[in-house]
Amino acid sequence: MWREVVNAYAASPIDRRNNFRKDEGMIAASEDSPCAMTVVLDNRFRLLSDDGGLLWVQRRDLGDSSGSLTAFLGDWKRNECETWSCFAVQVEPSFSPNGLKPGYKFSELRGLTGNGKLSTEENAIAAHAKSLLEFHAKHQFCGICGSETVSEMGSSRRRCTRNLVGEEATPDMDDNCTGMWFPRTDPVVIAVIVDADRCLLGRKAVWPKGVFSALAGFMEHGESCEDAVRREVFEEAGVCVGTCRYHSSQPWPFPYSLMVGFLCKAETTEITVDVDELETARWFSRAEVLEMIKGTSDNKLPPPMAIANRLCMAFAESDSIASFD
Repeated sequence: MWREVVNAYAASPIDRRNNFRKDEGMIAASEDSPCAMTVVLDNRFRLLSDDGGLLWVQRRDLGDSSGSLTAFLGDWKRNECETWSCFAVQVEPSFSPNGLKPGYKFSELRGLTGNGKLSTEENAIAAHAKSLLEFHAKHQFCGICGSETVSEMGSSRRRCTRNLVGEEATPDMDDNCTGMWFPRTDPVVIAVIVDADRCLLGRKAVWPKGVFSALAGFMEHGESCEDAVRREVFEEAGVCVGTCRYHSSQPWPFPYSLMVGFLCKAETTEITVDVDELETARWFSRAEVLEMIKGTSDNKLPPPMAIANRLCMAFAESDSIASFD
């Protein structure tokens, strides 16, 4: 029986309190609480860390962070006696927190995840914080009229400053813009294509030597996930895809994508590579993929934190989802 797969950056413990975000008093009280804890990011969206792990800072110890982005993530019930109100803050280069010992630094999320020092919960929270702050940083102006936008409801949306009545805005009001912008997620399909006991993998020229991965691409308007898989695989490798089976999904905070993973049956096997997308693509036997997973091959897969690795593992270990007999 197939079981649910939980990938890195998923399974967040946060209660996002979405039903209460219109209550500005609730968010203000959460921010003033001694249990208000903060994930801190710099202007490159690197995370404050200490000895390879995520370094949480009490909200009250951040000092003067005026001009920085602030987002309310939600509540984290850590145990029966302790609940944190979790925030994310992007700080200025002059950031100097109170009460922190020397030795802290800002680290890339990929590195923090890869070193294995973050818990499943912290990986998910860090990904949430990074994606949300990147959205706010990149949507400072209205996409309709170009006016500035402001964060509202604990960072769950941005409103155009010419949108004078919020959710009740109507396009026929004089001098009123309807601009209301919500944190976006860009869906990406990623698929291992199976032909009996072999699978199709490709590589981009910019990747490290020997690294191959599942084929992937952004979804387009008017597509189902399955439609997008078939289009992307044919465009990149010239292979026609039949049955598509959903495997799992993964939040991918670089900057704010959602990877939707599939294992699919190949209907054709001849490869025609789009050299603008891939350096090469080829069929790998199950034995070859197992060697890549074990690290005994000159070729390599993406790291275990990536959904591509989990898709390849499902094929290599002959999971039922990868059997199309």
